Amino acid sequence: MIDEKYIELMNKEIDGVITKSEQERLHNYLSANSEAQKLYNDLRQTSELLSKIPRVEPSPNIKKYVMNSIDLNRYSKATKPGRLKALVSNLLIKPTPKLAYAFALGILVGILVYSALLENVISKRGTDVADFYGTIGIDEKAGFKTIQSMPIALP
Repeated sequence: MIDEKYIELMNKEIDGVITKSEQERLHNYLSANSEAQKLYNDLRQTSELLSKIPRVEPSPNIKKYVMNSIDLNRYSKATKPGRLKALVSNLLIKPTPKLAYAFALGILVGILVYSALLENVISKRGTDVADFYGTIGIDEKAGFKTIQSMPIALP
């Protein structure tokens, strides 16, 4: 493994911007590390090959080509919709609703289902006098003594 600071020194020497002390330190390291010596040689050969490639002058219209290829709609700021429109789009249009809206909707549906089930249970039971306890009804099992009785006439 070659230390990053020595790779930086290799690049500095190839570019010709290395100081004498850095150059001595680099050559001491290269003489002790064969892997670093191989990398240095590869970098130097690559630099020499790149310097032999002729420079290509870009077209004078390159700026126009690049600027025309940019999609302006992608980088333009979108206008903010109104609050109500944004709320409706967040709830209905987007594939994943916000967690708070989903939680509130779940609570609301739960309350509605529970009230519908409870109404069905109550309406099927009817009124039975045996269900009344306390001061109105008489319960022989509880061992209470009746002080006053009053007949209840149901329609």
